[in-house]
Amino acid sequence: VGVEELQCDVEDGGGLRLLGVGGFGFVIPAYYCGAPVALKAMWSKQPGASMPARRLGSIATELRVLRRLRHPNLVSFYGAYVEPDTAELVLVLERLDGVDLEKVATAPIGVVGVRARMKLSHDVASALSYLHSRSP
Repeated sequence: VGVEELQCDVEDGGGLRLLGVGGFGFVIPAYYCGAPVALKAMWSKQPGASMPARRLGSIATELRVLRRLRHPNLVSFYGAYVEPDTAELVLVLERLDGVDLEKVATAPIGVVGVRARMKLSHDVASALSYLHSRSP
């Protein structure tokens, strides 16, 4: 992915907007060639430290798998790049707008009906079945 074609989605105050934060990293919104994307970056343990060869091999395997995944219930992987300032790997993924999956799954029955829950369960099971049928 060409870094020059990426544009981060910033808040009015100029700061980055977070889509999500987890134990391994964070996700921010951006645009790639005008299309909305999500940039997923890992937390840096030690700025400027080189990545261990074993970890690099693991990431390379993950990138090979992500590159081949195509399923209607999975976000698409567009590519990756290395952040020039920090040497951190950043994944470029399809960005979906809508309601958070956890909020839908845990909403009261009156808010999200049984049929919608069954479809959601089916779609998640379909994606998981597809993922488990794949090999690195």
